[in-house]
Amino acid sequence: MRTTLALALALGGAASASPVDRQLQEGLAEAAPAWSGGASSPAPAEAWWSRIDDAALARLMDEALGSSPTVQASWERLTVARSMSAQTGSALLPTGALSAGWTSNSTEPLVQQVLNNVSGSSPLPEDELRAQIQDRFGEDYQNGSWRLTGTWNVDLFGTGTTAWLATRWDAKASDGSRAAQALALAANIGAAWYDVVAAKERLDFVLDQVRISRELTELVQLRYEGG
Repeated sequence: MRTTLALALALGGAASASPVDRQLQEGLAEAAPAWSGGASSPAPAEAWWSRIDDAALARLMDEALGSSPTVQASWERLTVARSMSAQTGSALLPTGALSAGWTSNSTEPLVQQVLNNVSGSSPLPEDELRAQIQDRFGEDYQNGSWRLTGTWNVDLFGTGTTAWLATRWDAKASDGSRAAQALALAANIGAAWYDVVAAKERLDFVLDQVRISRELTELVQLRYEGG
C-alpha cells in the first residue's frame, strides 16, 4: 500500500504544468477500443478517464502524460517516420521550374546600323537623321523572356513506390507504438491512483473503528466507575 501511495504521489509531484498535446488526447481516444470491447467497437470521442467523474484523476493523468519522456519520445519518433514517408513519396511526384528574364538595351547599335545603311543616300544630315531615329525608337529598348520546364521520373520497376509504401507502414507502426505506450502509462497511473483511493478509504474505516472503540472504552469505564 505504501509503495502504491508513493508511486501516485511521485507521479503527481513530478508532473509539469505544461498542457498535454491535443494530438495525444485524440490518439488515445482512437486507440481506446482496445480498452472497451475490442477493435470492432466504435472509437469514443474522448479518453477513457475523461468519462469518469473524477476530476483529480483527470488532472493527474493530463499532467503525467504531458511530462512523460517516454510519450514525448514516441511522438518525436512518429514525426520522424511521417517526415521520412513524405520525403520518399515526394520523389514520385513531378517537378517543375519557372524562369524569367528581363534586359534593357541601348538603341545606339541599331541607330548606327541604320545610318550605315542609308549613308550617302539620305537627303538629311546625319545628326538630324540620328535625332529622328532616336525620337522614333527611344534611347533604349527592353527584352523579356520566360521558360517553364517540367520533369517526371517514371518508376518503371516500382522501386520508389515500394520504398514509399514501406515508409508509410513504418509511420503506422510508430503511431501504434506511440498509442500503446500512452495507454500503458495511463493504465498504470489509473491503477496506482485507485489503489491510493482504496487505501485512503481503508484508512478512514480503521480510524472510524479506532474512534468507536475509544468511545466504547470510555463508556465502559464510566459505567464501571458509576457502579
